[in-house]
Amino acid sequence: AVGPQITEGEDSPGVRVNVALTQTIDLGGGSSARVAAARAGIEQATAEAEASTRDVERAASKAYARALWAENRVGLAKEIEALAQENAKTAARRKQAGDATLLELNAANGALARARSEVKAREADRARALGELRFLLGLEPGARIEVRGNLSDIKPPATGTAGDWLKRRPEIRALEAELAVARAEEDLADALAWPSLTFGAQYEFEERRVHTIQGVLGLTLPIFERSQGLGAEAAARARRIEAQLEQKRAEVRNELATSTEVLTHERAAADAFAEVGREALKENLELGKKAFQAGEIGLPELLSLQRELVATQSEQTDRELSAAFAVLDLRYAAGVSR
Repeated sequence: AVGPQITEGEDSPGVRVNVALTQTIDLGGGSSARVAAARAGIEQATAEAEASTRDVERAASKAYARALWAENRVGLAKEIEALAQENAKTAARRKQAGDATLLELNAANGALARARSEVKAREADRARALGELRFLLGLEPGARIEVRGNLSDIKPPATGTAGDWLKRRPEIRALEAELAVARAEEDLADALAWPSLTFGAQYEFEERRVHTIQGVLGLTLPIFERSQGLGAEAAARARRIEAQLEQKRAEVRNELATSTEVLTHERAAADAFAEVGREALKENLELGKKAFQAGEIGLPELLSLQRELVATQSEQTDRELSAAFAVLDLRYAAGVSR
């Protein structure tokens, strides 16, 4: 502090300077409680950010799987379009030769129109899936994107104990960190109920060349304000977070068990098509196509074979997508990012 010093009988005021350097110590350990609360707060913010990132990764992974599925369905639709176009040409030749009726020709042309419509519809599905993936990856609208791989390449996470999976879930870590913050604030409230010690040094100078140096020692007694409100609030928040944490742990355990069971069934549903023998269906279709071109069977029989093949391949692709989604859900439940 600096200010004038007015002395009676003196014509002009003097100058007085007072400088003090002090340090306050919380005898109850308030500093360590503040540090613990700050560290737990950083851990909570980090875990919450990781949880948000995982949500985006999960959505992007599902968008990628959906894009693969759409790509497969487009390829299948184009195969069927090529078959329908060949059938229409064959029906036209047979009609000119008098071996087919106008009804068969119209049926072949109708099947071709449906096949072309299916191609456009599946291309729309692909555009929708790629647009979603493009957005989740942060790409510009219209940016070229190409997906590669197979739905069956999306593998489940390695097995582990439920405790390991719980530790990997950022939602659990965020709640644990929030609980640590509340408990640190409880400790801080207890620390504030203790006296605080202040010590230091003070220097004083007067214009009359008087220099004074003295020690400073103080003790603050929290007689009226003992932080009861802060402690009660922190304790109530800790109890609430403990209940939320227990509920979240139970929810995660159930999510893990359910995701594991769902994946088992979805994978079995997709693998069941391996027993059907899709190659045998294709072989039957080739035989039927040759028989139709030779006039041994009619168009209805050939279209029936094609519908069977299309239904089988389409449903298999759909089952693979469902199995891939089940894998991604299990990876999310297990706390595995990739």
